[in-house]
Amino acid sequence: MNNNFNNILELYGRVVYSHKTHERAIERLNKKIKTIKIIQIFLLSLTSAGVISSLSDVFSPIITTHPNFSIYFNLGIIGLALVATGFSIYDLCSSDREDLYSHKVSASQFLFMRDKYLMLITDYKDQIINDQQLLECRDKLFLQLSKIYEESPSTTSKDYIEARKALKDNEEYTFNAGEVEKFLPVYMRSNQ
Repeated sequence: MNNNFNNILELYGRVVYSHKTHERAIERLNKKIKTIKIIQIFLLSLTSAGVISSLSDVFSPIITTHPNFSIYFNLGIIGLALVATGFSIYDLCSSDREDLYSHKVSASQFLFMRDKYLMLITDYKDQIINDQQLLECRDKLFLQLSKIYEESPSTTSKDYIEARKALKDNEEYTFNAGEVEKFLPVYMRSNQ
């Protein structure tokens, strides 16, 4: 029975990693979407300012002393407009928002499975369930987990590396002694 229990522990660890990896994918996609939006806003602002200023006589002193300035200025505005248009088209055509939503759904499902595995391990260690019940629960959870993996979007190696760093180095999923107890009402804390 020891091998089966160790197998459940390993599955639990994989679910913890999968959950954290999807969280990192969410962060990556959020950052990408925000960066593209900021670049779009910046480029469109520059383009608008360039078009408006090219219609005025703001640059007339520069144009009289540098006759090619207006040509280069207008070419620059056209270039900025093309880049801004490219970013807008990318934003409209990309699936980043859908991918972000898919990763959020997957992260939520992995979190739920992580907690189910933890409860199963706890129940077994506390001898609330016997060996046979452990195997039955394991099989049910494995079927549920397989479906989640099947429906989850792909993550990148960078997402996994970030998740590993968060879990191993930063210990994001661990608590120091007494830390969890601080979340409990005072009357439920064991040191009271």
